[in-house]
Amino acid sequence: MREGAANRLLKAAEMLSNKHYLVVFDAWRPYEVQLELYRRLKEELQAKRILNIEKELSLYVDTPSKDAMKPSNHLTGGAIDLTIATKEVHLNMGTCFDDFSEGSRTDAYENMTDLNDEELLIRENRRMLKRIMENAGFANYSEEWWHYDYGNQNWAKSVGKHMAFYRGVLKLKDHIKV
Repeated sequence: MREGAANRLLKAAEMLSNKHYLVVFDAWRPYEVQLELYRRLKEELQAKRILNIEKELSLYVDTPSKDAMKPSNHLTGGAIDLTIATKEVHLNMGTCFDDFSEGSRTDAYENMTDLNDEELLIRENRRMLKRIMENAGFANYSEEWWHYDYGNQNWAKSVGKHMAFYRGVLKLKDHIKV
C-alpha cells in the first residue's frame, strides 16, 4: 500500500475494540494478477452464458491496464480488500471475499426486512467495517463489502475530487524505500 493509505489503515485498526483486528486479503496487485483475475471471471461469466459480460465484469474486476494515468484500482497501492476478525474467526459478513453476487453489495442487508439473528449480525459487521474505514478516510466500493479505496480514481469519484493523486505502480520494487 501507499504510505498515506497504510497510515489510514492503521487509524482504522485503532478504532476497533481490542478483541478485533483487521485482516488484509489484498492491496497492491500487479498487472499480471489483475489480468488473470479478469480472464477467470470472464470465463466464468461466459460459461454461465451471461448476456452482458462486459457490464458484469466491470462490476467486480477492473479492466487490466498498464497506463499509469488510468490504472486498475489495486495497481495504485490505494485499494485494499479486507475484513474484521477475532483471534478465533473472521466476522460473518454474509459472503466470502471475492464472491461476485448481489449478496456482496455492502448494503445488501440494509433494505431487508424481518432479518433473523444471523442476518442482523452480518449487517452490523458490515456497518462496523464501513464505519471505521470511512472514518479513517477510505471510500467503499458499494458492490463489494470488502473493498475500500484511498487516493485512487474510485476514491476521488466517491469523495467528489476532480482527480486521484495515486497513479499506477507497475513494479512495486521501484517504489519501496530500503
